[in-house]
Amino acid sequence: MMFKRADIVDNEKLKGFSYLSQGGDEEYVSLPDDLYGLVDISVDDEVRVYKEDIPKLIKALEAVYNYKD
Repeated sequence: MMFKRADIVDNEKLKGFSYLSQGGDEEYVSLPDDLYGLVDISVDDEVRVYKEDIPKLIKALEAVYNYKD
């Protein structure tokens, strides 16, 4: 757990989000910097996804995760 300093103004733009994978690697999702709305997902390699397609990607990933043979 960490604390955020209240006496330091943080004006730095948020770059994205990350998580620690089961393999112990930190994987990243970068927020779009361009007008095309592409999001970079770095998992072993980089994949570009349109921002509007993220909800569809999440649904597909959940379907694969929940799929029972």
